[in-house]
Amino acid sequence: MRCARRSSSGPERSSRPGVAHKPATYTGDAIGRKHLLFHSFFVPHDDDATNSKQAIFALHRSDKAEALKLLGSAEKVIPELVTLTEKNPSLRDGALSSSLEEYAEAKCFCYYLDTKCLLPRRDVPIVLKNEYLGGVIDFTGELMRYAVVKATAREVDEVKRCKDMVEAISGELIQFDFRNGPLRRKFDSVKYNLRKLENTLYELSLVTNSGLTLQAHSVQETPAASTREDEE
Repeated sequence: MRCARRSSSGPERSSRPGVAHKPATYTGDAIGRKHLLFHSFFVPHDDDATNSKQAIFALHRSDKAEALKLLGSAEKVIPELVTLTEKNPSLRDGALSSSLEEYAEAKCFCYYLDTKCLLPRRDVPIVLKNEYLGGVIDFTGELMRYAVVKATAREVDEVKRCKDMVEAISGELIQFDFRNGPLRRKFDSVKYNLRKLENTLYELSLVTNSGLTLQAHSVQETPAASTREDEE
């Protein structure tokens, strides 16, 4: 909708007699109303849309039932939010896009625990390509944390599967040209996670042969690479 602004003192007059200026038109008010409409709907449903992160925590606790319940809540509201952005794609940027990345991340982790494979993008059609890739990249961090727990239990095969998955993801992502955008910074974290998994396997082989105990804190560190918080 195009809105005309009119001076409080009346119509503008042309410097040439008998010629009036056309009123200026603005789209800012209309855009503002659309943003207000979106956020008035998003904010009340923010918890539902961001339940994916809680679902990931539940999966780490081996509480799959709770994880599926939380993902179900997210899946009820996400399509409604996405629909509001179809005519105004810019509304998807920010909080909603981040929520969709977390949703893809949670779905990847849940799918991996069931199948030991990477979730195909076709299984999450509501997310865009970059949101799916962002979720896959963050998923490698969850695999690293999951592998640490398995390493303390000396489940070597499980740790190796995690390492192999992250290595395969890294090999695919390296073919993309991310330039210097957010996904480029995220990709750096994949290399970090792979290195930590390789170190974990090495340490695990040492302690297995020596009979020592592997401490979780020896392999759990915060990556220096930028994560989702850097983008917000």
